[in-house]
Amino acid sequence: MTGGKAGIMKDSIKYALEGIGEGWRNHPNFRRQMVILAAVLAAGWRYRISGSEWIAVILASGLVMGAEMANTAIEAAVVCQD
Repeated sequence: MTGGKAGIMKDSIKYALEGIGEGWRNHPNFRRQMVILAAVLAAGWRYRISGSEWIAVILASGLVMGAEMANTAIEAAVVCQD
């Protein structure tokens, strides 16, 4: 672990990217959600949605991906208890 606020931020980003990689490698539903997200972002770019619409898309996508990761964590915790 590195020191200072910059080090904490680097560590946080590193762990977040590791979690995304874990989701991509081991969880098919996560991969599906990411492919759908890519399609939604491409459609938004293609149809030139407004700034407020981009904010809505990004917030909704973040909620969906966050829920998917929370679900994955809960499933992992339940499997560990069995």
